[in-house]
Amino acid sequence: MAEKVEIDGMAFELRDGAVALTGCDSEATSISVPREVRIGGCDRPVVAIGERAFQGLPLISAKIPQGVIHIAEEAFSGCQSLESVSLPPGLEFIGRKAFYGCISLAQIEMPEGVQCIGESAFADCFRLRTASLPESVDFLGSWAFSGCASLLEAAVPPRLGVIREGTFSDCISMNSMTIQSGVTKIEDMSFFKCMSLLEADIPEGVSHIGKGAFSDCISLSRLSLPRSLESLGSSAFFGLTLADSEGHILDHTAENVRGCIFMSDGAALRKSQ
Repeated sequence: MAEKVEIDGMAFELRDGAVALTGCDSEATSISVPREVRIGGCDRPVVAIGERAFQGLPLISAKIPQGVIHIAEEAFSGCQSLESVSLPPGLEFIGRKAFYGCISLAQIEMPEGVQCIGESAFADCFRLRTASLPESVDFLGSWAFSGCASLLEAAVPPRLGVIREGTFSDCISMNSMTIQSGVTKIEDMSFFKCMSLLEADIPEGVSHIGKGAFSDCISLSRLSLPRSLESLGSSAFFGLTLADSEGHILDHTAENVRGCIFMSDGAALRKSQ
């Protein structure tokens, strides 16, 4: 049976020798999680923020100490007043919907060492303008930043391998994104409705671009596609007109567009000579 203790309005639980914060005073607006708590007869480090620990609370700021390696699913989801959160060095895992719907959160800095960011972890954080992804990230869940309407740029780290479904969909303010070599697959709807995106340089090694991946990216003025491209999903570039160097409209198939660089030419993107 788990042992529990409450300190300064925060509830902690000891399971299998590890301490997790599992809940908090429903009126708390600012919290600073302690590095250690006395539980089970001795001082033990806090290593996790548990599922739904702060869900829907009126938090404005949160400080998470070094030693916490795991933020579980929905830990801060629906904290609509949350403006700042300090993530510690050593953090490895951010769970599914961990910060979903934190509509006041404008910036998040993830420390080097974070490996996994779960599905919809930061989805619908409408005011999030910057989100640094360290090169240690090797899993970024589907819809992770979907609906981040104020996000200005994104850089996909090289260890990621796959950009999953809807990862940056509806990021309508994003004007810059960087995909580093190492990515091999861009799944369906990944950059759907990134209507401010100006350039898309897809690196060599990417073999598949999924359905609607860049659909309605209506501001694109440069599109570079790799020679490694083998398949292209339906409506991958819906809303864009791609033309050859003479202005003839191209069907959106991998055979027609692989290895091409297209540049803005009036209402179309024309293949560069």
